[in-house]
Amino acid sequence: MNLLLRAAALTIALTLLAACASVTTVNPIGVSKGEVSDDRLMGSWKFIPSSKDVKGEAYAFLLARETGGISGLVVISSENEWWEADLVAGKAGDHSLLNVRPLKKNGVDVEGGDKIEGYFPLRYSVGADGNITLFIWSPDAMKDAVQQGRIAGRASTTDIVLTAKPDELDAFFANMAPVIFSEPYATLERVK
Repeated sequence: MNLLLRAAALTIALTLLAACASVTTVNPIGVSKGEVSDDRLMGSWKFIPSSKDVKGEAYAFLLARETGGISGLVVISSENEWWEADLVAGKAGDHSLLNVRPLKKNGVDVEGGDKIEGYFPLRYSVGADGNITLFIWSPDAMKDAVQQGRIAGRASTTDIVLTAKPDELDAFFANMAPVIFSEPYATLERVK
């Protein structure tokens, strides 16, 4: 399977590996004042990766739950694979964040290397055309922040796990989101 396409699909709705180190957060980012509702996220999307090396097609379907949060489904048509995820939208300062928790792969509970502790965070922006640009972390910037004690967490060569409380996460990312989530990762283009 094309690992970059898999990472892209997981990023939309349940990602894990996409850079030198994966970043997860025990608590979702941007929800210390309550979960954020962003109707612009809802709908059917085609995943357009920033990297020209990614081949194949992936689609995301995002729906608001009555109980709050977002249900996500990602279909990787070129791999005959689908993923289900729980998503939580957040806001830290002026920055919109999406926290993704993988739930199922092809209808089976996520296990092994696909299972993450907590949420996979992304920053996003919505363009005038309604398309959504996703930004993934800079592993060096995130690792430096943890190792220097600017945000609570654990950092190894392959994984960074943020353990900060929601209010600490929001205060840190209100200023640092553009620095930490600096890598353009993909565009979600609305399917009409």
